[in-house]
Amino acid sequence: FLNRSLRQPLDGLANAMDRVAKADYQTEIPGRTRPDEAGRIARSLDVMRQNLALAETERKLREGAQADQARVVQMLSDSLRRLSAGDLTAQLGSNIPPGFEELRANYNAALDRLGSVLQSVVETAQLIEDSADQISRQNGLLAQRTESQAATLEETAAAMEELNGKLRSAAQSTKEVEGIVHA
Repeated sequence: FLNRSLRQPLDGLANAMDRVAKADYQTEIPGRTRPDEAGRIARSLDVMRQNLALAETERKLREGAQADQARVVQMLSDSLRRLSAGDLTAQLGSNIPPGFEELRANYNAALDRLGSVLQSVVETAQLIEDSADQISRQNGLLAQRTESQAATLEETAAAMEELNGKLRSAAQSTKEVEGIVHA
């Protein structure tokens, strides 16, 4: 009787232990309500099954988090590689795993700001180039006006010299006429 009264519960526990050992944590442990040693063993096995189930769940969550993190690192690496090649559209997409949304938002905001700064630099460089061209054109015009004024001044000087020569000639003729008249 004793042999049969222990054998049947122990067989059930042994079968349950085999299933738990094979990672079947949904297995129902028989005999947990028994008041004897078989019941104590069943309750202990049930606590162990629950702990193993919890550990398995935590392991799967950890593996999932590690996979998500590896995926985000790869996405970030790909975006940085595109950015280093000059692609300012290399933003992180909305397919980023949950929990990394703040990283995506911060990265994309930094990329937008970088694009704005570079656009400002390009616009400023264009403005400087346009101003330099305008200064160059104005210098050319000023040089032409200076050259024209120098030529006009040279012509005026030549005309004054000619006029001066004619005035000397007229003065000399006047002296000769005065000398003839007084003689």
